[in-house]
Amino acid sequence: MNHIKYLILIILVCAFIGGCKSNTITEAFRKQHPDQHYELLYTKQVEEKVIGFYKAPFDSNNTGIGVAIFQGNEQKGWKVIDSYSYYSPSKVIIEAGRIHLDQKESYRILYGLIDTPDITKIEVTDKHGQIIEGNIINTNWKRIWYAIAEINEMKVKAYTKDGKVAVEVPYKDKE
Repeated sequence: MNHIKYLILIILVCAFIGGCKSNTITEAFRKQHPDQHYELLYTKQVEEKVIGFYKAPFDSNNTGIGVAIFQGNEQKGWKVIDSYSYYSPSKVIIEAGRIHLDQKESYRILYGLIDTPDITKIEVTDKHGQIIEGNIINTNWKRIWYAIAEINEMKVKAYTKDGKVAVEVPYKDKE
């Protein structure tokens, strides 16, 4: 009789442990954000993690941008390990979250929305003064941008197609 109790306990523990991860990234996202107003728009493998960008509802019928960091694989399942969202009425939304791409290093993921069609390029300056070009993604909702970098302070420039700076953080007065 004790063997049956142990067997049942082992089965329950295995089911619990196996139930923590989802079979797909979409299932893991839905566990974290069950409200259907959250919509996963884009995912990308970045080293050992997957980043995903999503529409995030906010107060007063506003919608912001969110980023979810997924860990796992198709064999073992997926889990959301971090999720951030942000809303701003500005023409280039800029937000930063932390991402651990491997066991040692911690980076910032800078991301946002581009609400104006004239912005064609985004650059981020990392802590070593190197320029990192942001990725711009067209979705069925809005354009999203992101860059992954080690930063001490946020330095971002958004350029128009004619090379003019449209938005700069930190803000600088135009002469």
